[in-house]
Amino acid sequence: MTVAEAWQAGREHLAALGIDEAGITAEVLLRHALSLDRTALYVAWSRPIDPEGWARCQALLAERGRGRPVAYIVGHREFMGLQFQVDERVLIPRPETEVLVAAVLKALERTAAPVVADIGTGSGAIAVSLAVLRPDARVVATDVSSAALEVARANAARHDVTARVRFFEGDLLQPLIAAGLHLDAVACNPPYVAPEAAGGLPPDIRDFEPSVAVVAPGGAESLHARLVESAPRVLKPGGWLVMEVSAGQAPRVVELLHRTAGYEVAQTRRDGLGWERVVAARRAGHAHGSAGGVCARAHLPAARRSHRGSEMKIAIGGDHAGVILKAEVARLLLELGHEVRDLGTNAPQPVDYPDYCIAVAEAVARREAERGIIFGGTGNGEAMAANKVLGIRCAVVHDVTTSRLARFHNDANMIALGARIVGSEVAKEMVRTFLTTPFEGGRHIPRVEKISKYEREHKKA
Repeated sequence: MTVAEAWQAGREHLAALGIDEAGITAEVLLRHALSLDRTALYVAWSRPIDPEGWARCQALLAERGRGRPVAYIVGHREFMGLQFQVDERVLIPRPETEVLVAAVLKALERTAAPVVADIGTGSGAIAVSLAVLRPDARVVATDVSSAALEVARANAARHDVTARVRFFEGDLLQPLIAAGLHLDAVACNPPYVAPEAAGGLPPDIRDFEPSVAVVAPGGAESLHARLVESAPRVLKPGGWLVMEVSAGQAPRVVELLHRTAGYEVAQTRRDGLGWERVVAARRAGHAHGSAGGVCARAHLPAARRSHRGSEMKIAIGGDHAGVILKAEVARLLLELGHEVRDLGTNAPQPVDYPDYCIAVAEAVARREAERGIIFGGTGNGEAMAANKVLGIRCAVVHDVTTSRLARFHNDANMIALGARIVGSEVAKEMVRTFLTTPFEGGRHIPRVEKISKYEREHKKA
């Protein structure tokens, strides 16, 4: 049996059990069983699989067949481009929670050395991500579960932020109130499933993830209400309360904020599917250097916004390492009303990325597409290939800020994303930013023109 045949057997087994994304799941479990990254797996695609490796893979497939989540089986989950240790002591970090982290970063972009709280930290994914992405920040994190805090501390150590992340055991904000802390932002992804709805949860959530992290004992918005009531006791004037909500829950949480004294107008931020996923409000008062909000617009009704009038022709492509991320971004682009031209690859087998990236670049250079987005492992080689095409300004981007500045300062007409660097939700926000940010012009025009002039002269030579 070859490695490819082992993957096919695993995929068919999981599909027969009705497990979603059987192919991707089989690949992840096979890589874990063989201790290979994705590139190494495809290099070994046609080689025989050793009996011990196949036995390990079968054991992992059996675990998944019993309903155990993949993240618990392999022991880690990617979030914000970082790897986090997870097990049954903590909730598995979700891509939609990356929207919460992005909202906090946006709210604090003009605040120097912020102090931020992550309430109900679980694995520490939010707290650690904020500490990694804002090296000047200090983060405090709470959880009622001492077992969860063990995992969170391990993840802080894994990412070398232990000195800047302090953990407290206790209920919501109570330990921070008792400590007399004053914060620039409070972030929380609270349990928001009503007790009466818990029985209808998917089995891999209901039977394996900690119920204390999923079910809100007093009702769906009960913990949001407690946070809204108590956050002003720890927030500085102008500080932000930023909370994740379930699909369709935002209007009720916004109403809680409107009914509570001490907050300015609530704002929302949408996830990649268009749902209002984050609700935020600023404590009344003014803080020097505070940002204007977590999003460009204040609260709007829950219906999806119309994107009519902003459609573009977008060319996309890349190598095998970026296939999954490319597909997710393509779905987003179609939902936003853009015309998508996918130039490949769409196969998981290893390919030479220059062919696909240059094809995208040529489509942009010939004005068959207005913008180009290419995908790879890191995006570095992909951008280098694209930039060989005359007229292309392709930037490697790894967060929302670099995506914005690629357009605002550099008038980039293409970006390259690394699937091993950024998670899907952050990547979608980066793409949105790239497509909606204008070129500032002004002092940047002579620089861009100088690059273009040199490029044309060098091409002639």
